[in-house]
Amino acid sequence: MTRPTNHTRFRNVYEDIGLVHDLVDAIDCPRFKKEMLEVSQSIADALREVGKEEGLIEGRREGRIEGKKDSLTMLLRHKFASAVTPAIESIVHRTTSAVILDEWLLNLLTANTLKDIGIRRKK
Repeated sequence: MTRPTNHTRFRNVYEDIGLVHDLVDAIDCPRFKKEMLEVSQSIADALREVGKEEGLIEGRREGRIEGKKDSLTMLLRHKFASAVTPAIESIVHRTTSAVILDEWLLNLLTANTLKDIGIRRKK
């Protein structure tokens, strides 16, 4: 069974919340209705917390990638000066893979030329 994407999972959650409200509306006993509303509110609060945490995790990941891009660009400029063209900087800043950025950073340590780093335009 595949894990649903965040979009799919939350879409289903919102559909389920609608079902909970329909269920609450169908309850005749005021005490049970109140308890059901409290439970649904607790679930909604928990889902908001999960969403916040997922957002923080994604934000941290994106921040680490941006830091790698900035470090790589700075080090390229320092080591190769004017040979670092706007096109090369653009390739670096369009890259979203931490693995590729790490590879380029490591290659930079022993590179004698820009070509040795392995930064290439996508074909």
